[in-house]
Formats: sequence, structure tokens, C-alpha cells
Amino acid sequence: MQFHDGTPFDATAAKWNFDRILDPETKSWVRPYYADIAQVEAIDPSTLRVRLHQPSGGLPAALAG
Repeated sequence: MQFHDGTPFDATAAKWNFDRILDPETKSWVRPYYADIAQVEAIDPSTLRVRLHQPSGGLPAALAG
């Protein structure tokens, strides 16, 4: 998969987006929906690991939205 400019969309790109949302300085309006996320890791180019503080029933809806 690629972005419109041809750069690859991989686990590192996905992690960057999570990190940006979770950064308080960004003031992302969706940050409260991601509050259960404790850590995001790019394991390899196609594997993203998202660790939670606790089970979250709302996170799948936030990710899909």
C-alpha cells in the first residue's frame, strides 16, 4: 500500500499517526477515543502492536471511524 505521493504505508507510518494522535501537544480531537492505548510498536514493516492499559470495547469503533 502507498500514500498518494508513492511513499509506502507501513507499520512505521501507522505508528507515526498513533503517536501524533496521542501527543498532547497536537491537541487531536480524537485523542480521548484512544486513551486506552499504552504503547504502539512497529514490529516489522507489516506488523503493528498496540498495547492497551486495559481491555477496551470502544477502541475498535474509534479505529474504524
